Amino acid sequence: MWISAFTPRGAAPTLHTVLYLAEFYLPEDASLPGVVRKARAGACRAEAEVRFVRAIFVPRDESCFALYLAASADEVTAAGALAGLAFDRVLEALTCP
Repeated sequence: MWISAFTPRGAAPTLHTVLYLAEFYLPEDASLPGVVRKARAGACRAEAEVRFVRAIFVPRDESCFALYLAASADEVTAAGALAGLAFDRVLEALTCP
């Protein structure tokens, strides 16, 4: 977790959020909209500030990838557990338009 030391006097510190990629497996016939609903609900129920961003599903490979904004990989893992999703890996990610 990163907190800026250059916060104006009297202002609350802000947490730095990082983009994380969570990888997990789903059966080929899984419903991506259902997984997205679960992922969003888990992020909303998390104690920490976690935001679900997007999911990518590759049915033929039975692979699913979910992007989250959070302060740590542990917070993403906890949000996934609240959603009933068991992530195989959670790693920092970078994107470029």
